[in-house]
Amino acid sequence: MGLDVLENVHVPKTFPSTEYSAEVHALLSKLKLLVEPQGFEVYPFLIGWYNETVEEVFQLKYPEDTVAFLFISTPSMFEKAFVPFVLKHEIEELRDPIDQCMLNFFRNLVKEFAEQQVDMIHDFELHPNKRPKILAQTAAHVSGAAFLYRMQNLSLELRASPTPKQRMMGLCLHPKYGGWFAIRGCIVLKDLHCPDLPRLDPIDILTAPVDQMKALELFNFHWRDSRFRDVVSVEERYSKDQQLYFNTPPGQRKHILADIRKKYSAQLGSP
Repeated sequence: MGLDVLENVHVPKTFPSTEYSAEVHALLSKLKLLVEPQGFEVYPFLIGWYNETVEEVFQLKYPEDTVAFLFISTPSMFEKAFVPFVLKHEIEELRDPIDQCMLNFFRNLVKEFAEQQVDMIHDFELHPNKRPKILAQTAAHVSGAAFLYRMQNLSLELRASPTPKQRMMGLCLHPKYGGWFAIRGCIVLKDLHCPDLPRLDPIDILTAPVDQMKALELFNFHWRDSRFRDVVSVEERYSKDQQLYFNTPPGQRKHILADIRKKYSAQLGSP
């Protein structure tokens, strides 16, 4: 697949450093040690930052100074976390393999904080009325993990451009991985309050509005070809195995899982 890299993009070579309180710093360091070897990144944010950005029906019912941590999966998560999870289970046990893997990931994570009150919120969780429990892309933006580009932030002139007359979903882009990542959810530490938590601004890598519009169109109308993921130069993409898995309809993935088990079992010397 050829790259469709947009012009006028800003990709930083270094990333801003932030000084956190001793308690938050200790927790963040612990979380990084736990999740980075599995192909995840973690970002702290305050509930108030999220709530002030969303409509009331989407607000999280915690005090505004409550600290939460957002988790995203990087391209290496597939081989570092998902494949080992698949190897530990029979294919018949895996109805929604990625979701089950993420449930397992978060459950194991929370066990490390048994002395604290922790709530988990997964990106795929819904309320009984089908409303999402968290707007994952908004959480990614306010935590500084990825920049959220939205149609309503563009000029009226661009919004009137000849595109299909339907509402376009927003798109988060990561400064290192472009669109080759996923937002997986967050944990809320109910007893941890830090009103002066330093805020890490997301990095705007598409500074030209016309490029933002192009990225949104690619995401909303051509998402199957993954060109939206490569609108900027990226450091890493999904592996061929991972792309094949996600590009295969969910109901047809069992043979992909079987191939994954065979391939990686052989590499690891498993029976």
